[in-house]
Amino acid sequence: MNSYETVGDYHELTKDQGDFLLFETVEGDSQLVSRTQLRNLLVTTKANLDFVFVASCHSEFVGRIFLEAGAKHVICIDHKQQVDDNAVITFTEAFYDAIFSNAMDVCRAFLNAKVMVSITHNKDESNMFRLLIRENYLEEVAQRKQSASRRS
Repeated sequence: MNSYETVGDYHELTKDQGDFLLFETVEGDSQLVSRTQLRNLLVTTKANLDFVFVASCHSEFVGRIFLEAGAKHVICIDHKQQVDDNAVITFTEAFYDAIFSNAMDVCRAFLNAKVMVSITHNKDESNMFRLLIRENYLEEVAQRKQSASRRS
């Protein structure tokens, strides 16, 4: 069921119906998931996604779907760019090392990983990585910090 022909069939079936993601089921079949379905899934399961990392070329579009579905941060690749696999590996290692070993927040770990890609590969590769942040998330953080400082 998973083939280029099937993807073409899905394209024809969903044309003019909005945007969809194509997921693989446990059985290996393809399943279309719309923006609305993804958002509803995350809301009904009360998923609290601190960050989503979509490590594939041209993934900004997919990243925006996760952002709209409620993720606080989404790391993805510029929608116009095809990133080198080795740059993604460097970024991923640096990012997760910063998150788990150095206890950095997502924004600092993202910047740290971009610097590592820039040093190890080049600045062009580094600039392909995008950090999308939920619009009201920064306001929420500022309000929490302000509330905490009032209590002290």
